[in-house]
Amino acid sequence: SFEAGYKGLVMNNKLLIDIYGYYGQYTNFLARTVVVQSRTGAPITPKDADAGQIYSVPINSSSKVKTYGFGIGLDYKVTGNYTVSVNAASDNLTDVPSNFIASFNSPKYKVNATFANSGFGKGNKFGFAVAYRWQDAFYYQGDLANGNLPSVQTVDAQVSYKLPKSKSIIKLGANNLLNQYYYNAVGNSLIGGLYYLSFGYNIY
Repeated sequence: SFEAGYKGLVMNNKLLIDIYGYYGQYTNFLARTVVVQSRTGAPITPKDADAGQIYSVPINSSSKVKTYGFGIGLDYKVTGNYTVSVNAASDNLTDVPSNFIASFNSPKYKVNATFANSGFGKGNKFGFAVAYRWQDAFYYQGDLANGNLPSVQTVDAQVSYKLPKSKSIIKLGANNLLNQYYYNAVGNSLIGGLYYLSFGYNIY
């Protein structure tokens, strides 16, 4: 496997750049395949395979399986404690035999963008963050079931207030603010919004 990257500050230390790329090859890649056994002892044919006993068994690939991807992150510090962040990543697995279940359940592309302020107002006591997240559709593989997962986009947001005397922070926020229901695996329950109010004591 090979990986290369760069991480550093530029533009008078206002912009943080984080970039990487990787490539790898697997020999004897371990995956799974599905086999069917007759329940009656009679030979299994394609048309009645669903009536048999189904097993998922581990198996090694005789061909070389390849993986590659990249990631890039940009964090820019604006005046007044404002920050803008964007990151994107891609992960790929290729040359897996068609009858293998690799369970490489990762979208090809993912993107996140955040706009935040760590302290503003009187005494810089107030703060906020808004994040947009998107991931590409992909084909999900698992022992329970296989199937296509649609693309997902969500918005997270929070506001905060600092209590300097006790070094505490009160936060009000939401993961999946707009309550866009989605699922991250075939057969899993739908995921909706999560809304919270928190108090952190003596944390800064």
